[in-house]
Amino acid sequence: MGHALKLRRLRGTLLRVVRNRGLATAVGFMMVLPAVWLQFDPRYAFWWTEGGSLVSGATGLALIYTGLFGVKPDWTDLGDE
Repeated sequence: MGHALKLRRLRGTLLRVVRNRGLATAVGFMMVLPAVWLQFDPRYAFWWTEGGSLVSGATGLALIYTGLFGVKPDWTDLGDE
């Protein structure tokens, strides 16, 4: 399987998770909690764990926000106001 196909499947999975609000919130918390633990535990103060925990934590917070408030439309038509 090519790299492009793997990235498409990963993107599709992420989009399905975002559309399901309960699952998005649960996955978000599962990403944030270890990220916070790695960020503040001095035993794991390597550059790659800090960077990975920041990316994982930010993605988790975005999923939690989406799970709580829902997906907003990208645009609105002028007649729909």
